[in-house]
Amino acid sequence: MGCLHQGCDKLTMAYGIPYKGSKNKIAGWVVSHFPEAEHFYDVFAGGCAVAHAAMLSGKFKSFHLNDIQEQYPRMFVDAVRGKFKDGAAAVTREEFHRMKNTDPYVAACWSFGNNCRNYLWGKDIEEIRYVACDMVLNPSWERRFECYKKLMKTPGPLPKLDPVQRLKRLQVSGVPPVEITVTGLDYADIAFEKDSVVYCDPPYSGTDGYGMEFDHCRFYDWLRELPCPAFVSEYSMPDDFTEIGSISKTCSLPAHGGG
Repeated sequence: MGCLHQGCDKLTMAYGIPYKGSKNKIAGWVVSHFPEAEHFYDVFAGGCAVAHAAMLSGKFKSFHLNDIQEQYPRMFVDAVRGKFKDGAAAVTREEFHRMKNTDPYVAACWSFGNNCRNYLWGKDIEEIRYVACDMVLNPSWERRFECYKKLMKTPGPLPKLDPVQRLKRLQVSGVPPVEITVTGLDYADIAFEKDSVVYCDPPYSGTDGYGMEFDHCRFYDWLRELPCPAFVSEYSMPDDFTEIGSISKTCSLPAHGGG
């Protein structure tokens, strides 16, 4: 098919949790290309933006979220179930480096570019930005007032509060009651149910692979053997896959139906 530019009305919707490489801005457009099925598999779920859009689409009844770093899909499920509805605490640089490997909220919401490795702010600006976030997030009104007084002594406009905006993304609402399973398997070890649609957003060919090596030839061979339709977000694919849509050079969707 030719280039598609539908889905602009959905770009304002926030899907999934904060995550590097998130498909948040085009998740609704991606899901619009999927057929209906009993089961939906997000094989490289990451921040679950596409899975979130799929849950809201009404096309599927059961959702299987898989990622080698399964703490992030689990965090999304926690968000769906209301874990973050009352907010969360501000995080210092020291707390970030102590907790980033064990707490996905800390890693995703308080890292630079959601890279889950580096603290959100440089040392020259982190103090005032932390104080501003603490003023908004801290449940203690006394602490909020202390932060407010510090901010009033600081010249210039209030700093941008990135973590507060990211935390809002974790206050997920509107997802209907659905069955959700989370796994941390290698994609080749997933057993698919009958009547399924599979979505894959693997590391793009020619990129750093999110810090992990990825064998694209092995992945393509696996796709060819799937017993159900699969959709892949990728810039380019082998010739035996069919592109069914592209949008603003951000994502293409080659599709392959299994035999």
